[in-house]
Amino acid sequence: MILIVDDHLDTGTALARLLKKCGHEAVAVGSGLAALEMLESMRPAVIVLDMMMPGMHGLEVLRRVREDARVNDVPVVVYSADYSFDTAERAMRLGAQEFIVKGTVGWDALCEAILKYKAA
Repeated sequence: MILIVDDHLDTGTALARLLKKCGHEAVAVGSGLAALEMLESMRPAVIVLDMMMPGMHGLEVLRRVREDARVNDVPVVVYSADYSFDTAERAMRLGAQEFIVKGTVGWDALCEAILKYKAA
């Protein structure tokens, strides 16, 4: 299962549909808190994480994931409109495997980036 966390549910849902069309299970949630709640009962193969979300920033979600022994080794691919070097650097220091800025890659390349971590 791939967990997609994006406050723009249309984006998350579209990505989940695309991954499902390629034969992979995926679910989208609309907030960091919803993601953390889901992680209490599931262990995804990969987490796709937005950064700029109301209530809980993606960096806080990532920090909590890395502190949770049940899921701290799950690969995290950041997919965000936040293109600041500082945010990308902080996400990578917190343990994200990859930081992809929305709009810089097509859906196929995004799926490839996600799935390479699922297979690892």
